[in-house]
Order: sequence, then C-alpha cells, then structure tokens
Amino acid sequence: MARKSKRWSQRAELKLRLPEALRYSLEYAAKERGDSMNSEIVKRLTASFQFYKDSDPATKVVARSLLTWLPDEVVNEMVETVRRIEVEDALADAAKEDWEEQQREKDSK
Repeated sequence: MARKSKRWSQRAELKLRLPEALRYSLEYAAKERGDSMNSEIVKRLTASFQFYKDSDPATKVVARSLLTWLPDEVVNEMVETVRRIEVEDALADAAKEDWEEQQREKDSK
C-alpha cells in the first residue's frame, strides 16, 4: 500500500470493490456537490464515524451489524484512518493554541 506524507496528515490508498449501483450513487452525489468521488467518500465515512460516536446504543448496534458485511481489512483501515485523523486534528489544535498563545504574549509586550 503506497503512502503519501504531507505536513499535517497522511493518506492511505485503498483498493475498494463496490456494487456498481453504489458507485453510481457516489459519483452522482459527488458531481452534484462539485467534489471528487474521493472527497465524497471521505466526507461520508467521516460523517458516519462521527454519527456513530455521538449516537445512542441502538444506533451503534445497527452500525456494528452493517459493518459486519465489510471485509475486516476495510473496517480496520477505516478505524485506523479515523484514529489518525483524530490524532492529526489534536496536534493541529495544539499547534494553533501554541501559536495563539505566542501571539497574545507578543501583543502584551
């Protein structure tokens, strides 16, 4: 699996098999939003994990049973991607807070 590194994030490339109807739906939705299919998929996956985190226990049971139909490798990669994004977001937030603190200190002098 090829990996590309950027300053604040890393992205994983996945080979994914989708039902043709789902691919068409994603393609149509991406086109409607003016986004790439990749962006559409990332947005939807990110939103689904956020929903899962914020939802009630019954919804979590439904989500978990839906995930059982995906290959373990895909589910594991999704989980790791969300974890990496959370860590990257925390690092970015900390860097922003440090920068803002430095600016406040500089302005107070």
